[in-house]
Amino acid sequence: MPFDISGIQLRDLTPEERVDFSKSYEVAGEYQAPPEEGQYLFQTTALKAAKHKEGILAADLTAVVADVASNTQGKGYKVYENGGIFNIKRSKFRNASNVDDYLRSHGIAFDPGSTPTNAEYAQALGLTEGRFFPATIVWEGYCKDCDSTIKGMDQFPKNADGTRSYRRPCATCKKEVFARGKFKRYISTVPGDQK
Repeated sequence: MPFDISGIQLRDLTPEERVDFSKSYEVAGEYQAPPEEGQYLFQTTALKAAKHKEGILAADLTAVVADVASNTQGKGYKVYENGGIFNIKRSKFRNASNVDDYLRSHGIAFDPGSTPTNAEYAQALGLTEGRFFPATIVWEGYCKDCDSTIKGMDQFPKNADGTRSYRRPCATCKKEVFARGKFKRYISTVPGDQK
């Protein structure tokens, strides 16, 4: 299915915002990350072109857990990324974007030295719908009343049977906060990328 960007007004990235493929691709690392929930195999079930607030190409992604050898109740769990954070702009911390990480988790990499256009990114993203990819997820809860975030499964209480509850009271306002699975890292399947 093609990744259609024809109805979206986009600006091109500046040289400072672009991932520089003439340099070595930087695989997503463990910087400033909350505790991992684990690595799973996901399937992309929906991918829609979007425009980031800065006017650059972004996407809204929905993926489901497809393989849960150690956690049968997690199969089919949906994880979402929205265009606010899922875009082609180069990270402040490394020469890669989260869309590039996502593409590489599907084995798709741009040629070294290339500067992909919006249309080339759209074409590559269009190849991922319905395909499987490895990624790690973490738990995150957000209290909209206090604008506070609870990160990490260990921040949620244990149930009597030893499993973790997916809800807990906000530390500030005591309203109930629900955890959600959030992508922590897309794991590249491009040969030579593994850290």
